[in-house]
Amino acid sequence: MTKAFRFVTVAATGMMIFFMIFAKESILILSGDAFLPAILPMQLLMITLLLIGLSNITGMQILTPMGQEDKVLKSIVAGAVVDFTLNLVLIPRYASTGAAFATVMAETIVVIVQFIYLRDILKGLLKNIQYFKIIAALILGSAGAILLKVNMNFDGSSTFMRLVIMAAEAIVFFALYGGSLLLMKEPLIMEMKEMGINMLKRKK
Repeated sequence: MTKAFRFVTVAATGMMIFFMIFAKESILILSGDAFLPAILPMQLLMITLLLIGLSNITGMQILTPMGQEDKVLKSIVAGAVVDFTLNLVLIPRYASTGAAFATVMAETIVVIVQFIYLRDILKGLLKNIQYFKIIAALILGSAGAILLKVNMNFDGSSTFMRLVIMAAEAIVFFALYGGSLLLMKEPLIMEMKEMGINMLKRKK
């Protein structure tokens, strides 16, 4: 369970921050100028990468095997009620942005409810995640990618050059992010490093 939480935290936060920073670029490449109003909704929905990852662990990997499906159901119902209520209030005024916000809040409620049910178990597990290292790596990766972003003429480039620029930004972000975690010896990254070394040894 600790490994699962580490994986979700490291992987989901990296993807979440990257696509929040480069939401405009992603939308222009995938959908074109007509979908630029979807930038803010996309940035909001990126938060659900982390939330859904966490609720998958607590709901599907912990509560369900423990025979507590009723608690999973209660958390989902609570999230659905919040989602439905906020959609009624926010969509008429804020359209897709309101719907995205409602989805984020619904997923947040699901996670909170499940965390409350599992508070005694999670106290020890969550202490093993090295948050400071992940945050520091995210800051470094974001800084490097943003520096590249401001020095690239993305809007004035062709579709092919946009893909090249986006790929370069992704390489810089994840290289700095993963490299920082490796230098700081984050447990999950170190384990992946050891697995990679062992696989190479076996091939030899």
